[in-house]
Amino acid sequence: MLGRPVAWVSQLERGLVPAGPVPVPGAVLGARLPAEPPAGLSADAGRAEPVSALRLVLAGPGRFPAGSRILGAGSRAALDARAAEVWALTSAGRYGDLAGLLSDLLPALESSASAAPEQQGTGLYQLMSVSYQACSAALARLGDHQSALTAAGRAMAAAHRAGDVLGTAASGYLQVCILMEARRDVEAGAVAAAAADAVRLSAAEGSVEAVALRGALTLLVALIAARAGDVAAAEEQLGRARVMAGRLSHAAGSRSGGFGPDQVALYEMAVRIETAALPRPSRAEGAGP
Repeated sequence: MLGRPVAWVSQLERGLVPAGPVPVPGAVLGARLPAEPPAGLSADAGRAEPVSALRLVLAGPGRFPAGSRILGAGSRAALDARAAEVWALTSAGRYGDLAGLLSDLLPALESSASAAPEQQGTGLYQLMSVSYQACSAALARLGDHQSALTAAGRAMAAAHRAGDVLGTAASGYLQVCILMEARRDVEAGAVAAAAADAVRLSAAEGSVEAVALRGALTLLVALIAARAGDVAAAEEQLGRARVMAGRLSHAAGSRSGGFGPDQVALYEMAVRIETAALPRPSRAEGAGP
C-alpha cells in the first residue's frame, strides 16, 4: 500500500501499534525524513551496552579532551565520508560501532571548529550537527529519550553556530519526534511550530528542502492535534501538508526525501485512527506553506 510496509498498516488499523513518528532527523546534508508514522520503539535486550557507550560520547567536560587532534582544511572530504558512515551505522542499527566512531569524530570536530577560520568552521559545525543528530536518533531508537534529547539539543546548537537554518530546523524536527515518542505532546507541538516557522520564508521562496522539512513538521503537528482530540486542527494541518506535497510533486528534479503525497496519506490514516470516535469536520483544502 503506497509502497510502504503492509504489515505496519495492518497492525495500525487493528490498534496493535500506536500512531507516532519515527525518531529520525530530517532533510539536512542528505539525511532522510521518516516515510511513515509507525510504531513505538521495541525493547532490545542487548541495548544496555550501546546506550552506555553513546552516553559516554555525550559525557561532561571530558568529552572534549585537551589532546583532541585538529582536522585541517584538507580533511573536509574525509569528514564528509565519515559523516556518511555515521548515518550508515545508524541506519543499520550498529550502535556500538557508531559510538566508537563518534567518540573519535566529535572531539576532533569540536577542536577543529573552535580553532578554524569562520568560513571553514561553518562546514565543521554542520558536520558536527549531523553527527549529533545520528547519536540522538540512535539513543531514541534504543529507548533513552532523555539522552536523545540532549544530543538533539547539541545538534541544534551546532547547526545554529553554522548559520544553517535548515539544519537547525531539522534538529528541531528530531526533538519533536523524540518528545512525541515520550508522549510529551505539548512540548513537541511548541518545538514543531517554531521549527516550521523558521523555514517558512525559505519554503515560500521555493527551496525543495525547506518545503519538505516544513511539510514533515506539519504532518507531526497534525498528529499532535489528533492525539489531543482536535479534529479540526488536525485536518487543517493535513490540508496544508497536501498543498506542500503537491508543490514538491510538480517540482522538476525534486529530491524531497521522505515527504510527499504517500507520507501525507499515511499520516491521514494515523489521524483517522487517533480520532476514530470523534465527529469529523469537512475536509480541509489547506493553505499555502
